[in-house]
Formats: sequence, C-alpha cells, structure tokens
Amino acid sequence: MTKIKFLSFILVLLFMCIIPCFSDEQVVTPRDVYVGDIAELRYMFQSQTDLFLMADADRINGDVIVLDCSADVFSDMADRCLVKEAVLQRVGITYTLIITFVPWVTGQIEFADLNLNELCGGSVSAAPFTVHLSPVTITSILKKTDSSGIKSPVPPLLLPGTNYVLWFLIIFLIAVLVLAGVFIARFSVITKKIAELRDYIGYGRNAFMAKRKLNALKKKSLSDTEFASEWQKIIRAYLEYRFSCSFSSVTASSLVSVITGMTGDMLNMEQENAVFSLQGLFMRTDYIRYAAGSIDSAQLPAEEHEAVFVKDEKINIIEVSVSDIAGLEFRE
Repeated sequence: MTKIKFLSFILVLLFMCIIPCFSDEQVVTPRDVYVGDIAELRYMFQSQTDLFLMADADRINGDVIVLDCSADVFSDMADRCLVKEAVLQRVGITYTLIITFVPWVTGQIEFADLNLNELCGGSVSAAPFTVHLSPVTITSILKKTDSSGIKSPVPPLLLPGTNYVLWFLIIFLIAVLVLAGVFIARFSVITKKIAELRDYIGYGRNAFMAKRKLNALKKKSLSDTEFASEWQKIIRAYLEYRFSCSFSSVTASSLVSVITGMTGDMLNMEQENAVFSLQGLFMRTDYIRYAAGSIDSAQLPAEEHEAVFVKDEKINIIEVSVSDIAGLEFRE
C-alpha cells in the first residue's frame, strides 16, 4: 500500500513537470517594426472570467469581440501611433487581445493599462478587468537600410516618351535662336516700325481730341469773337502736336508756307487742300476777332465786311475744320 502511494506521488510529479504552466504571453509582428509599418500586437492570457457575458452584444461576432478604438486609452496615443483595430478572441479560457496599429515615432511605445470590461462595452459599474502590455520597440528606418545618414539623391530615370520631349525642346530652342537672330538683324527696321506705329497712334488720338473739342464748341453759347478765339486755340493745339512745332505765333497768311517748309513740300493733294482751307478759316476768324469796330467792318455790303458771323457760319466752320483735320491725317 505504501508502495502504491509512493508510485502515485511520483506520477503526479512527472505529470506536473511534463505539462508546462501557462503564463501571459505578448508577441509583436513583424519582429522589427518601423515608422509607418502596420504592426500587430498579440497578448494571450487565461482567465476564468467570462468577458463575453460583460460585453455589449453588438460587439460580439462569434468568439470575437470588437473593442472600442475611439476610447481615450487609444486616442491619447495619437501622437505616437494610430490604433486601427482592436479585438478580443476566445478559445476556451484562453483569450487573445489583438491590436493593429501604425507607429509614428521611433523608440519605445508604451500602451496604458487596458480595462477590457470597458473596451468591450460592458457595464460601467462592473469591476474592471485590467491587462498590462509591455512596451513595443519601434526601429529607426536608418537601421533598416543599414545607413548612418541620408544618401545623396539618385538621378532621375528617363520616363517613356522623354526622348520626344527632349527633341521638342531642342527644336523649340533652335526656333527661338533663329527668331532672335532675325530680330537682331532687323532691329533697326523693327524699332522704326514701332516708332511709326507709336506716332500713328499719337496722331490719331490728337485728331480725335481736336474733333471732339470742335463738336463741343457747337453747344457753347459764345459771342462771335469768343467763338473765333476758341476755334483758333483748338486748331493751333492740334497743329502743334501734328507737326511738332509751336503755332502760337504763326500768322494766318504764313500758315501754308510754314507747314510746307516743315514737311519739305511733301504734302499729298488731300493734305495740301486741307492746309489751304485752314489758312482761309484762320483769316476769317482773325477778321472777326480784330476787325470789330474798325473802318473796314463799316464798308458795304455789310454781309461781306461786317465783323460778325452770318447765319450758320459757325457750324460750317466747325464742319470744314473737321474735314480738314481728316485731310491732314490722310495717308496714301
């Protein structure tokens, strides 16, 4: 009997040695975790407590409980890692906590103690079921590449179709150089054309402003003397810009000779007729301005010698002046 008890004791000892004792175990995959990798932390433990009874039924899917990833214990780690998913699996009394995360920093990332009862959506008044996770080491990317510093940039590889782009750029550059050569060779001609265009625009604007002022003169209530003076101011200002010379002291009788001398007697027929017409208008307006009350203005017939405008003569002077300006601007 004593021998049987002794054998039983030996068998019990052998049985206890053969069957290993289960302890909590934590595994991280992959083994080396780098910043930006998707890592998985598995924490296995045994418990007689049925966590599924405390969990929210909406979170249970078979033998898996989906944990609340928006809980403070996970959101407080946002500056170190992003917890993408957390679940709790059960096989018998063995539980496996699986946390999928993406680390943002190197070094040790330490998870706070997790209250599984709260993360499973259990009752707030229930006793907490806390697990403690070991820190996870995040390796520097420099160790992964076996580098001690940042390498110099690699030259870009040619992409498909790059040759066509290069040939296009070469042809474009050649065309630009040819155009630049033509521009330099004809620089004086081009600048002359630009100057002519600028003068043409300036003359056109000068003529337009003169015509505009003449038409505005129709609407003013002026005496004959005032009208004659205003008309001469407008025409003299136009002629000064047109021929780049002061006309303030040019008399009516010398108007044709002055303009002919400045242009080298190169006026065309339209321009010459316009100059003679303006000379006649200057003489008429001079007579109105200076002959009032003189002996000449008292001669007969009065309609020819009186220093006043006849009916509609002012309007006629303006219309003829506008026509004469158009004639001076005429180019064959």
